[in-house]
Amino acid sequence: MSKPESIESNIDGETSAADLSSQTHTDPLNQEGPGCMPAVLASAALMGIVGFITCALLTWVIFQKRTELAIRTLQGSFRPQIEQSLLDPLTKQDVIEEVDTLVEKMQSGRYEEWQAGEIMQNLQKLPILQWGELQALEQWITETSDLTLDEKQSALMEIKRLRYAVKEGKAQYLDFEQVMEPIREPSSSGSTGPILKSPITRDAALEAVKRAKLISDRSEIEASSHEEVSIRQIMRDEIKAGEQAPD
Repeated sequence: MSKPESIESNIDGETSAADLSSQTHTDPLNQEGPGCMPAVLASAALMGIVGFITCALLTWVIFQKRTELAIRTLQGSFRPQIEQSLLDPLTKQDVIEEVDTLVEKMQSGRYEEWQAGEIMQNLQKLPILQWGELQALEQWITETSDLTLDEKQSALMEIKRLRYAVKEGKAQYLDFEQVMEPIREPSSSGSTGPILKSPITRDAALEAVKRAKLISDRSEIEASSHEEVSIRQIMRDEIKAGEQAPD
């Protein structure tokens, strides 16, 4: 065999080996694999599990400390709001006494956790602070010369009906918010919520009375005389209902 043929044979062998190597060893930059997606999914699943456990733990802790949370709310938030409310002096004193009595009972361990939670839910539905605004509206209607005698009598009756609706459990906090909206205005300081207009205008008062009538009509409260309704007694009734609520 001649020397050129030997050289050509060697070249062909090397070329075949190179081709085989290129087929079995692909460029790492062109390789396709699972990448980081499985790790991301696993991390997300783990975070979800941890979040669920944390949420469940926090819920359990809160439910185990409902009495403590209720005491803090009543003393740190609710009582100061009552002191700054528009409730007349006698009603304000009555409500504060009820709150203080309730706090004392909770501190003494008289209530179980579920009872404290039920009581707070019941009280939060009551228009206790708005009761003072309704008293202010009632006073304006009584003293104003902007309304006729018939308008005054009709307006005072609607206020009485609205109070009775609360006593019957047919009107709550949100209903009073709708009624009071026409006689409110933004606070000048901006640091508090809406405040009562000063002075209350005829149109605003009549619109508030109209809304009160709609709520009383919806609640099927008869347009007749009813006994005077005390917010203190309503609070007592709701506290008692919370004490007896099923666990």
